[in-house]
Amino acid sequence: MINRDIPDLEANQTKNSENLPLVESIMPGFNTVLKINHAVNNLIFDYTLVAAILGLIRSKTELGDILNFLTLLLLNLVMVIHIGRYWRTFKGRKVMAITWLCLSFLCAFVVAVLVRGLFSIISLFIPLINVLNASVGHAFLTWVFGKTTNHLYLRAKKINHQTLQEILNNKGIR
Repeated sequence: MINRDIPDLEANQTKNSENLPLVESIMPGFNTVLKINHAVNNLIFDYTLVAAILGLIRSKTELGDILNFLTLLLLNLVMVIHIGRYWRTFKGRKVMAITWLCLSFLCAFVVAVLVRGLFSIISLFIPLINVLNASVGHAFLTWVFGKTTNHLYLRAKKINHQTLQEILNNKGIR
């Protein structure tokens, strides 16, 4: 006895699989995104090292501290521009991207201040850590800001997980 109310699953699956691209057609795109992501992660690490070295420079005056902070801001701005050139900047959504970057920088700044405060507390018990206090704060700020910037650009390149799963299931890859 065949129930005519239940649709044929195999016919429905072949109808859906006709609209999906082949695995071979999407793999070059995935490889490109993975290569760019790897290059950007290395770039963020390089900028983080420069920020850590910048944090090791000590000054006795307030003007020196202000110049150090402005240099850190300029370094992060150059990093954002560099990451944007890797990913090819947004078209038509620049206001949203700039808003996201400003909010991510503020959040990264707050977290970096908290990390510096934590290292200040630890330096009460281990005096040698006091030398690394500013360096860790600068590096952490640059790392978090770079990762959120990379995530902003990477998010625009992602494929729907369900569609990818259907493509791989139809190819026989699980």
